[in-house]
Amino acid sequence: MTSKNYTIDDIIKQIYCYIKNCNVEYEEINILKNKVLNANKIVIDAYKNKKLTKQEFIDKMMQIRKIQIDSETYTKFAKCSLKNCYSINVKILDNILEELSKNYNIKYKKPAKYTLKDYKNILLMYIKVKEIMPIANSQ
Repeated sequence: MTSKNYTIDDIIKQIYCYIKNCNVEYEEINILKNKVLNANKIVIDAYKNKKLTKQEFIDKMMQIRKIQIDSETYTKFAKCSLKNCYSINVKILDNILEELSKNYNIKYKKPAKYTLKDYKNILLMYIKVKEIMPIANSQ
């Protein structure tokens, strides 16, 4: 995130909060992340080897990430994070929305209070523009 509102101190607070309040969920999420990385690698390799069209690549990558974000493991982590680390999550989500709006012209009405649904929707939008589209547009 490029906003001036999010600093290295915020990252440290975020990690500390996760470890203090959501350690079990944080560990589970990291295991899930490794599985997702492996699935992503398979799809990326297929795209680079021209076995998938650009749209097929985007669809498959979004499907993998949606399954991840909607998983029970990720949902438990997100709920814990929103409950126990809300103030840092507000900064993160605000900064993501600011970047999406400024750099990608993606509008998302900022809620009065972020919900689990907002959290997941915003992350999926961010993943698509920051992770998936740069790879899709590289060929």
